[in-house]
Amino acid sequence: ILSVAFIAILAIFFFSYYFMRESDLFADALVLFFPEDKEQNVRNAIHSISILLKRYFIGVLLQITGIIILNTAGLSIVGLQFNHAVTIALISGVLNVIPYVGPFLGTLIGMLVGVAVSMPMDVATEMIPLLIYIFIAMEITQLIDNVVFQPQIFSRSVKSHPLEIFIVILLAATIGGVVGMLIAIPAYTVIRVIAKEFFNQNKLVQKITEGL
Repeated sequence: ILSVAFIAILAIFFFSYYFMRESDLFADALVLFFPEDKEQNVRNAIHSISILLKRYFIGVLLQITGIIILNTAGLSIVGLQFNHAVTIALISGVLNVIPYVGPFLGTLIGMLVGVAVSMPMDVATEMIPLLIYIFIAMEITQLIDNVVFQPQIFSRSVKSHPLEIFIVILLAATIGGVVGMLIAIPAYTVIRVIAKEFFNQNKLVQKITEGL
């Protein structure tokens, strides 16, 4: 799962980077496959997708930053030294990009660091309580991420309703698992933009794209 998720992340970032950087080139290539009267629709779609993808990746950075801040604060409060708390927070923030597996690995690393730094402590009275506190602190951060960060940040970045984002991620997880969740929001964004440009007469399309 990790290798598949890692490859998917690299592919998404690689393709998105070059798409945003060379959006005009993509538009010039795509219009060759469309009738002349649809050329402007194609260019409008490429332009909108490029802008929304930029907003999406800014949202990802904001999400990672929020997780780092919360985990640093939480782990410092439960008794870890600040440098250890920051290290765990940085790793867990980056790993959180991988759905399901990332948060689990982040918490596991936090627990392992907790064991390492509490080796001189008494196991029953000090080490185990510290590990429990670390677990609770990181799970609180994960809960805030799931309930607040993901719906709010991504709904604003790609101009969708928070409930809409939640449903899209849930459906993507059901259909495609971890990889499905990774590509859910960018793919849904692309679909919405294309639908708006080419099927805007449809009432359902008008409804789901009214914020674009």
